[in-house]
Amino acid sequence: MFGPGGLGGGFIGGSLPVPLQIPDLGTWIDFSDVATRTDVSTDIDAISDKSGNGCGFTAQASGQRPAIATAQQNGLDGADFAKADSDYMNIDASCLDLFRNIPGWTVFVVTDNINSGGGTSVFAAQSGGQAKTVINRHVTGHILSGIRRLSANGSSMAGVSTEFGTAPIVITQHVDFSVPRHAVRRDGAEEGTVDTSTITTGGNSEDIDANHIRIGTNVASAFYGGYVYEILVYKRALTTTEIQQVETYLGDKWGVTIAHLPIMHLYAEGDSLTSPGVWLGKVVADVDYSGYDLEWRNFGVFGETIEDMQADTAEIKNIKVGASDKEILMLLAGTNNSGGVASVAEGLLDDLASEFQADGMQVVAGTLPARTTNMSFVDAFNVLVRANASGYSDGVADVGADPLFDEEADALDATYYTDGIHMTTAGYTQVGVVFTTAVNLLP
Repeated sequence: MFGPGGLGGGFIGGSLPVPLQIPDLGTWIDFSDVATRTDVSTDIDAISDKSGNGCGFTAQASGQRPAIATAQQNGLDGADFAKADSDYMNIDASCLDLFRNIPGWTVFVVTDNINSGGGTSVFAAQSGGQAKTVINRHVTGHILSGIRRLSANGSSMAGVSTEFGTAPIVITQHVDFSVPRHAVRRDGAEEGTVDTSTITTGGNSEDIDANHIRIGTNVASAFYGGYVYEILVYKRALTTTEIQQVETYLGDKWGVTIAHLPIMHLYAEGDSLTSPGVWLGKVVADVDYSGYDLEWRNFGVFGETIEDMQADTAEIKNIKVGASDKEILMLLAGTNNSGGVASVAEGLLDDLASEFQADGMQVVAGTLPARTTNMSFVDAFNVLVRANASGYSDGVADVGADPLFDEEADALDATYYTDGIHMTTAGYTQVGVVFTTAVNLLP
């Protein structure tokens, strides 16, 4: 599936190395690439950014340069931040907006912790005296991957930790505010996740520039004792497929064994009930994906009818997956067909779901929640889905049978509805609970 990694390799079907084939690369620091380094005797004074964005790093001072770690790992050079107690590097001042106003990010760090000393950052961005994002060696010998939202809405941290160890490792920090989810991975395996909703109120749009972004420290009073080999920062939450591609590239290059699982692809498709994505976030948070890596995408579009979805199935079907991967499509569609005939709409849903099933996907079809208009359509449509879905789906998420959504009067409850049709966050979250239950029952 992937071309060779290692020195001079790392290609996946193009002339560019893997990191450059994946969009939205913010900075790429590669201490093995002599052409990007400014060496002073046995030390590294500066390193340029291979992404082309000009976001390189420079040592804080002449006495705080990391040493060149010649052929330290897999025959490749690295940067030795353990040679002194105060070595660190700062990003170019024009790149302090690296983590600003983005809906998520993915950071990869290849490092080797060799010092059993106190906790400090391998890589960190800080704003207003607080870490915005940090990959730390904690005092207990754990990786601490933390993120913090700093804005008018205040500041709070969402962190995940796992064992650091003393062997070279590939750390991946994955942050997706749209779900919202923050995960840390080690050598290709997910080690832990945390819900970031407490730090993303109002989205990430009010976030601010970092005061500094550093390698080897955060607060410049505690310093990392180890080797740093490579760092990549993407200015979005990469898909799991993309993450695995980069991890494979880095593992091959640096001689680190990467243990990837097959991927469970979890897709949502639908109309105005699907497009906010809140209920998908609930499924992502609670679905049982034991034995798989989890990847999710929301293809829902506000205002789409089932006919619109039928005309655009290729967007989902053309996603290439491995033979051992699992694909699940959650369909919550029909509310924009409510001015028509229920039997016609359910027939269209049958055709749509059957097309995806024929393409190897497991389909979970949803019934519709109550609404204050066209409720007779909703009732008739739901009766037909319950009666016929076994012929075109692998499971039913019976949203319309949930006690919060099964009667027209329920749509007047401002706790769960905003206008009698569309839902509040609490309403969408409950839809997610119904879908999670249905997905977890799939074989």
